[in-house]
Amino acid sequence: MRKQIGTTPKKGFRVRRNDARDGRVIRKYTGPGGAVVIPAEIWGLPVREIGCSTFEGCSSLASVAIPDSVTQIGEDAFRECSNLVTVNISPIEHIWGKNSFDGCSKLSRASHEALKKAQNIKVSIGF
Repeated sequence: MRKQIGTTPKKGFRVRRNDARDGRVIRKYTGPGGAVVIPAEIWGLPVREIGCSTFEGCSSLASVAIPDSVTQIGEDAFRECSNLVTVNISPIEHIWGKNSFDGCSKLSRASHEALKKAQNIKVSIGF
């Protein structure tokens, strides 16, 4: 059976089913940037993962809200998002890929602390 891949209307996310087939993986962001809210559910399944390099280099991204349904953030997911200031994420257990937020030099102190708490490891993101 083929994995379902497509672009969600109005949101600008390219998605597919995850390997466990119980949720969605956001593979690429194609929207205009600004304040982005990642939906908790797409096409009737929860968003479980932000894939590798999903937002990498998205200089128009100013803020992102990540729902509790997301438990995995891929390698380089937000790398070099040079205008990213705010990340709203719950301090729940996540699986983090390498360099998830590297090069996000404008990330606020509050977001930096929230990420450190969520990751429970040292974060190096331009401070």
